[in-house]
Amino acid sequence: MRANSHAEHKAKTYKSSEYVLFIESSLSQAIEINRITKKPVLCTENFEMIFDSESVMYNIKSGKHFPFLRNFALKIRSMLRKWKKSFN
Repeated sequence: MRANSHAEHKAKTYKSSEYVLFIESSLSQAIEINRITKKPVLCTENFEMIFDSESVMYNIKSGKHFPFLRNFALKIRSMLRKWKKSFN
């Protein structure tokens, strides 16, 4: 805290996680977290999505690039969930 590196610490944790969205109350920290992680950050200071530096993986998962891959993955997920329910 003394080094005032809150955003760096949050970004490190967010970057190493499987999560695809981080919610931050400070606009300056949200911008810094997005810059470091290349993942989207929802800023509650101004209720704005910060996603200037999107990662390739995020763009694929969100359907921005190769939307057919996302649609295919969602169909597979749906089939697996139905299959799993049939065993329960």
